[in-house]
Amino acid sequence: MRVTFFFLSLFFISSIYSQELSLHSVDSLTIAVNALIDEEDYDKANTLLQQISTYYLTQKQYNEYAATELKIAIHYQYEDKYEEADSILSTIINLHADIENRATLGSIYHKRGVSRYYLNQYNDAIVDYQKAIEIRQKILNKNDLAIVKGYRNIGHVYRDLKDHDNAKKYYQKALDLHLTNERLDSLLLVSNYTYLGETLTDLEDFEMANTYLFLALEYAKTVHKDEPWEIAKIYAESLSLLHKRTGNNETLIKSLKKALMIYQGIDDKFDEDWWNIATCNNNLGVAYDLVDNLDQSISFYEKAIKINTQFPNERIVYLADNFSNLSVVYEQLENYSKAIDYIDRAFLIYQKIGDASSIANVFENKGVIFTKQKEHKKAIQSYQDAINAIVQDEHLADWHQQPNPQHTIVGSLPNLANILSKKAEAAYSLYQQTKEKEFLVLASSTYESFNQLINATRQNFKADESKQFLSSKAKLSYEKAIQVALELYQLEKKATYLDQAFQYAEHSKAITLLDAVKRNRANSSAGIPSAILSQQQYLQTRIAQLEQNLQTSKSSDQQQAYREQIITQQRRLELLQDSLAANFPLYHSIKNDTTSLRIADCQSQLLNENEAILHYTVGEEQMYIFIITKKEVDIQSVDLVDLEYSIRQFRAGIYVPFNGKSWTKAQQDSLAQLYTQQAHFLYQKLITPIEEAITSASKLYIIPDGVLGYLPFEALLTMPIEKDYSDFSTLPYFGKKQAISYSYSAQLLKEMMVQNPSNQQEKILAFAPVFKSSDLAPLLYNQKEVEAIAELYPTTTAIANEATRADFLGQARDYSILHLSSHARTNDSLPDLSYIAFSQFSSTTETEELLYVYDLYTLPLQADMIVLSACETGIGKLQKGEGIMSLARGFSYAGAKSIITTLWRVNDQKTTQIILDFYQNLDKKQSKDQALWTAKQQMIKEGLYAHPYYWAGFIGIGNMTPIDLKASSSFLWLLLLIPLAILLGIFFKKRFFATDY
Repeated sequence: MRVTFFFLSLFFISSIYSQELSLHSVDSLTIAVNALIDEEDYDKANTLLQQISTYYLTQKQYNEYAATELKIAIHYQYEDKYEEADSILSTIINLHADIENRATLGSIYHKRGVSRYYLNQYNDAIVDYQKAIEIRQKILNKNDLAIVKGYRNIGHVYRDLKDHDNAKKYYQKALDLHLTNERLDSLLLVSNYTYLGETLTDLEDFEMANTYLFLALEYAKTVHKDEPWEIAKIYAESLSLLHKRTGNNETLIKSLKKALMIYQGIDDKFDEDWWNIATCNNNLGVAYDLVDNLDQSISFYEKAIKINTQFPNERIVYLADNFSNLSVVYEQLENYSKAIDYIDRAFLIYQKIGDASSIANVFENKGVIFTKQKEHKKAIQSYQDAINAIVQDEHLADWHQQPNPQHTIVGSLPNLANILSKKAEAAYSLYQQTKEKEFLVLASSTYESFNQLINATRQNFKADESKQFLSSKAKLSYEKAIQVALELYQLEKKATYLDQAFQYAEHSKAITLLDAVKRNRANSSAGIPSAILSQQQYLQTRIAQLEQNLQTSKSSDQQQAYREQIITQQRRLELLQDSLAANFPLYHSIKNDTTSLRIADCQSQLLNENEAILHYTVGEEQMYIFIITKKEVDIQSVDLVDLEYSIRQFRAGIYVPFNGKSWTKAQQDSLAQLYTQQAHFLYQKLITPIEEAITSASKLYIIPDGVLGYLPFEALLTMPIEKDYSDFSTLPYFGKKQAISYSYSAQLLKEMMVQNPSNQQEKILAFAPVFKSSDLAPLLYNQKEVEAIAELYPTTTAIANEATRADFLGQARDYSILHLSSHARTNDSLPDLSYIAFSQFSSTTETEELLYVYDLYTLPLQADMIVLSACETGIGKLQKGEGIMSLARGFSYAGAKSIITTLWRVNDQKTTQIILDFYQNLDKKQSKDQALWTAKQQMIKEGLYAHPYYWAGFIGIGNMTPIDLKASSSFLWLLLLIPLAILLGIFFKKRFFATDY
């Protein structure tokens, strides 16, 4: 039918071909053009359209002429004839003033932008897209899909330029507008989610990337159910890149095999299908390389090369990628000649097409090869060449010239930081090889640049999970940076190098928590109206609720809905915080302050006489201990043994005897021996190297790192114990010498010492929930504990039925001290789902009465002290580079200045005793750490409960300054004013009556 119509159209055309066109014949030609378009015969269609165009031009019908020429240009674009399309569209634009139809003019600029994009004229393409948007904004709704596509296309340009920050900006703008449009275009939505997810992956903002790509995949499963290759593309490219960058290697392989199965199942394959199969094979090569299956890796790369070589024009870049990746495998096999051969073949291709990012990757790979061959000078030069390929606005010819966040770069800051880390390692290796100080100085300056880039990257991230991943990746580099700085310090004895090492140690721990605490201080100090703060808190709370729902949901449909809502609320929060930064300079200043705490700052701002900070950094082979007193500073490097094993054994020796089982005397002795042996061994490792420096210290602030966060230093033993394990009151505990408290970092200790605004009207809020569920055992002493506190001090109590989660959330911010005597549970797999429980009234645990860690992230506390009289509130999953993700950390995140917390499941009865002693000691004007220390010493002296199980699990974190637990000063003044008022009344009454008389 279609063919018959086609020939009839041609017959009709031939009869009018040489005659002057009329409006009627134009209509007839248009019908013929549409038939040709249906047949995808764009050359013939354009031949007819050119006649129509000429007619409109002679008639001075410029709107119609422009619309017809636009169609011709679009047909050229369908055939990849972008130069022809650009020429036509540029000619039309010369008639700009004569084209009254703004919609047509907007489309012309947009389509010329498309041509110039494919012609690699990127700046011109951006100008055209922006002009199209400007025209369309005047005649269309601001969220019209045509405008959405304009912003999306600008994002494409910036992504090709490897300007990922601007790419994210425009993709995000496109998505924001699209989601406000009542008519969602599902195809466009899939592409928006995909491109934004890929860009966030490039920026290493992995948490948000995962959210967007999950949504892209879920929508694609519906939108492209008849085009499975579109679904496969997300698996093969977008998700595989994300899984590779986050180290989820098994998931990476599964995703790629799903994609490959889809592509291979296509019966009639087009060239594009073979290209996709080649991409899958390449990416599987990468995946098997990552799991050290190098034979499989080579096999998949060779399959990819075989396909790509059949398409030398279209797949030349991908062939270069194959060569580059294959060189990495041969480098691991130590076949360096083959590795260099393949990397050189890749370089020739990348150089020909001018792909700066890939050129940098080639030089980086060469640097790795040269490093393994111990040709460190060549390695440094290769890394410098990689840096120069990325940095666009300055050529850094000298090795000592370093990039910084202000440079214009191709790609992402984390990628550049990774190259700098490798360059620094090569420089340090060259120093070890030659002992020439120049190369140690080079390593030092390179690590300084690395640190700047990591700080700048962290400030750009919105999601805490992405910041935590960044911290985890950077930790090993910081450990090596510390080593370099300390070696320079030993050589030159310059305090600047010691400060540098200390700052690297600080940046390697709890940096995400520090950002959160600063953000909370910015909220409370910047004069932001309460209505705006309430809006911010609502959004944060809503996001936290949605993320918790997402983590516990089993339904993919529900997960999709939650992710969409998270995206919407997250964007609202980002825009609100951007507005705060723009309109409240103090908010921006506090929140984005990256000033590092120096050793001198610790001495002047954190320490009094006879106090010391022990600052630990645990590396892979070395542990570094900074000992800072009011006037002195020292640093010790300690060789590591299996620290994790020793701490695990130490803890087991303390609490296993009390796990509810019946133990024989021999078993109890064996466990006691396990504890005492490990307690002294750990003392020798952690304290003996710095023992002399702290002999006069009456108070210690310990800043642990990694697994040290599970260790109560008080229970370490200063002497070996040979025989008797029965009398635990006589053991030489390290905690007998001085009061000890803890902090997540020195910078966080400083933040926690900043006084809260004294706007709390009340002092103590104490909760003692009741438990009637089968999951949580009754607590026999928590009510007595709270009632005893209330007898000592002005206290608002919430006991039994009153001790609900809602009551706590409603009152918590009004009190300076919060006391929670309850049950708590850690969740090692999902730390944000660790919780502290409130009153339970049913036979099973009611989740609505559980306060999760994620709830604390949105709870704006100004409490001077939190007392968590519950089990395991100070432990949880260890996050590399960040610390232990515990309930105590959650309360620090919320703004608490100090926390009394526990490191294991404590005894209910003895908890009450030690906590009440602690409060009584506070009444004697003792500092919090001193009050806790005194309570522990009292329990040890009593003998019956001297075993560290009963007392060592309690630790103090943060600001340990004394706290006033009596009635508020305003109340005391009121008490004083009442009798004064009575006396004054009597005086004036007498005077009045005397005068009158």
